[in-house]
Amino acid sequence: MKYLESLDFSVNKLNGNIPPSMLDLSYLVFLNLSHNNFSGLIPMGSPLIYFKNSSYAGNEGLCGIPLSKICPTPVPAATTMASKNVWSYLDVLCGFATGLLGVIGALLFNNQWRIKFYRFAQLTIDNIYVAVAVKLNKMKKRPGESI
Repeated sequence: MKYLESLDFSVNKLNGNIPPSMLDLSYLVFLNLSHNNFSGLIPMGSPLIYFKNSSYAGNEGLCGIPLSKICPTPVPAATTMASKNVWSYLDVLCGFATGLLGVIGALLFNNQWRIKFYRFAQLTIDNIYVAVAVKLNKMKKRPGESI
């Protein structure tokens, strides 16, 4: 099919993009894709950009050279991914805030839990203080000892 010189697909109710494989038709002299439902960018490169606008007439979704209709610039994937990442972080932040408020609310309104929590916190702080004091005491240089 590489040596095809004439191609007429007019009025065939074809739709979708023009396949990039049509760029391989280097011997193509006549092309008529008019009055179908093609859409998207006309593949750049020889020979498709050299045909007249009438070859593509009636395909409202087509854009790019040789047509006067300019294709809309696509949204870069990085921008979309960045916005998805922002929403993911916001979801995590909302979940964390909800959980934290739940714990704080439980401590505020449940007297038993509040007392147990403060006892636990005080015990933990005392244990940490003792462990640090013991370590510091061991690390101090005693008279007569060498490092």
